[in-house]
Amino acid sequence: MINSLMNWKKETIMRLFELTHLPLHERIFEFLRLHRIIRNRADYSRIYLGRSRSYMNTLEYNGHSPSRESWETLREGLDSLHGQVTAPNIKEVLQDFTTQVERKLNLFGSA
Repeated sequence: MINSLMNWKKETIMRLFELTHLPLHERIFEFLRLHRIIRNRADYSRIYLGRSRSYMNTLEYNGHSPSRESWETLREGLDSLHGQVTAPNIKEVLQDFTTQVERKLNLFGSA
């Protein structure tokens, strides 16, 4: 019973990012943070969005979405991470996020 409860709790925690109304870039941040791939918004801004450490805070304050270049950097980072991860459930979520990021990029059209 305790093991099944712990498995349920672990699965619930892993999927909490899906239950929110947050924008895509913030859901990806929460997923990466939850899985300890990154530590904070500054790491995410620099590593996965290719911007300054305060970029996420600036987006939130101004109510903006990331730039096309940031979405491209995020897609590349997710692709790279997908190749490094071995857990099938995490790979699946990363692939889903990559697909969603590609849809965002398609909204920008060709540059």
